[in-house]
Amino acid sequence: MLSDPAVRAELVDVLHAGDPDKVALLDYVIMPNHVHALFIPRAGIELAAILKVWKGVSARRINRRLGTTGTLWHPEYWDRLIRDDEHLQKVRRYIAANPKKASLPPENFTLWKENGHSCPFPA
Repeated sequence: MLSDPAVRAELVDVLHAGDPDKVALLDYVIMPNHVHALFIPRAGIELAAILKVWKGVSARRINRRLGTTGTLWHPEYWDRLIRDDEHLQKVRRYIAANPKKASLPPENFTLWKENGHSCPFPA
């Protein structure tokens, strides 16, 4: 499903439509069968709430585009707390390398990298 560029475009729109006062989107890669997203939620914003919105809105849009109904995303997700700048850079490298590791041609994935490296929110 996510190997279709039009379907990936729907997800890209959802990821970038978020409220920048609530979430700072750093990097992501949309693979044919999964997504890796690196983002910073503002203090007080629940991770589960962010993902509920992203999954819900993207599922409705993708289902509409495909003329289908039903669940698109797994109800659970893998999350990881970034401990320090070294860990942040390791995760960024992992996200960027994921398509090459899977031997994917460029038309089968979407990679986006934010250029800044600092947290946009006060500690």
